[in-house]
Amino acid sequence: MTYKDIINAVLRRLRETSIGAGASWTGPIYNYANVTDYQKLIGDLVNEAKREVEDAWNWSILRASPTVTTSNGTQSYSLTGTNERSRILMAQEQSNGTLLQEMSDRYL
Repeated sequence: MTYKDIINAVLRRLRETSIGAGASWTGPIYNYANVTDYQKLIGDLVNEAKREVEDAWNWSILRASPTVTTSNGTQSYSLTGTNERSRILMAQEQSNGTLLQEMSDRYL
């Protein structure tokens, strides 16, 4: 199912006008004039529901394993491909397989 198909399924259940076959897009729904504000609202609600489901569990399909090269004396690193919704589930030292543990500020 495409994003437009999901929006249309919701619109049908609400007995509202579906997004027409000619309204095909590849970017944000807001870039297209032939989509009504109500249809855009349904798109927003679909996206919100998707985010809630993604955030409800640590889904294995959404996992990534970035590699970070560390250096002595550096305490902060940027993880590319992450955002404010990302979760760090585990950190492992690659040379010997040791799992790293998060420590509280109080402990340090």
